[in-house]
Amino acid sequence: MIPEKLNVCGQFIGNTLFIPFFLISVGMLVNPAVLLQEPRSLLVSGVMVVVAIVAKWLPAVGTGKLFRFDHSSNMVVFGLSVAQAASTLAAITVAYKIELVDQLTVNGTIAMILVTCIASPWITQRWGQTLQPKPVDAKPALANSTSSTPPRYRILVPVANPNTEDNLLQLALLLAKTTEGTLLPLHILLDHAGSISAEAKTRQEQLLAAAETVAHAAVTDVEPIGRIDESIDKGILRTAQERNANLIICGWKGYSTYRDNFFGSAIDNVLRRAVVPVLVTRFTHPIKTTQRVFLAVDEANLMAASFPQVLNLAKSLAVELKASFCLLHDIAGSRRAAKRTILPEGIPAQLVRGHFPGYVARTLTADDLLVLMAKNHADFLSLPSLGIGSETIAHQNPNLSLIVVHIPPT
Repeated sequence: MIPEKLNVCGQFIGNTLFIPFFLISVGMLVNPAVLLQEPRSLLVSGVMVVVAIVAKWLPAVGTGKLFRFDHSSNMVVFGLSVAQAASTLAAITVAYKIELVDQLTVNGTIAMILVTCIASPWITQRWGQTLQPKPVDAKPALANSTSSTPPRYRILVPVANPNTEDNLLQLALLLAKTTEGTLLPLHILLDHAGSISAEAKTRQEQLLAAAETVAHAAVTDVEPIGRIDESIDKGILRTAQERNANLIICGWKGYSTYRDNFFGSAIDNVLRRAVVPVLVTRFTHPIKTTQRVFLAVDEANLMAASFPQVLNLAKSLAVELKASFCLLHDIAGSRRAAKRTILPEGIPAQLVRGHFPGYVARTLTADDLLVLMAKNHADFLSLPSLGIGSETIAHQNPNLSLIVVHIPPT
């Protein structure tokens, strides 16, 4: 409703004053008592809702037949166009002021806006997840997925908790050995505009020395890094740039708090600003005891440009752990999607229909390792950067070890 070319002051006044007051004024026009006093109001509201939905559904279906869209594409077109909001509110406000419509029509319009604004994002998300490019475009990427080789890793591993750093270091060493790479253990002391205690510096030296000892025992090059910075996430990102790291491995507790969702956690900030791949891990058992490695993918993951890189990483990890490897293909209950999907050749795969977190809970055990591809919400600060699905699986499977792979867009 507010033109994008207005200056900052104009946008501020419009977004913080004009729009809220306008919405409040429209809300004041609604008289809920009419719904009880006048039963005809329910009929008017129902008719307006049905007409609005049908008026958007018919063009969506017609356009789909004209351009030979499948059902999912038709539903996405319908979902994107069905919402009624800004212009409808303005029109009904003016019409009511000049007495062109009555109270029943105002109530019906508000009901129509409520229903369509709830249905639109749900429909778009529900069927948008099943959309995929044409198979001919996906073949080259999948054909080359097993031939591409990773670069020589320089792996940055923030260490802070002695109880969890061992698995992080072991994971980094396994990957570093595949390319004769270098381990970069990092410990950050926060600068709070005051002197840093000698105890904190001593603890930093001890953590880095322990990490260096582990790397030397695995015959891997190591460059321990001690740093003082204003925040954990900024320290990680700056060190990655300064030391030319091409992979970051972080620990994760498996969930986000309300404060994390509103203000962003250190991991959220790293994922939103990282220019190199990031592995976010939660280990519930020693990584060396892993028996099976599973890579969970859906149709969107398979068509992503980053899929070959994630596939190679997961396979390399399974080889180093001497564990079996399998793809878990979540087809979300769509048999048609399963027939169209092109899976990499020569790799064991299981098709999963229905509730994927429930399948994971029933099938995977404590000695398994599940690898997920992050579904980023970089533009939505109130959503976890790892994706809602990753947190759901972590929450419903507290004894399962997870690695969520984030590949930054190029």
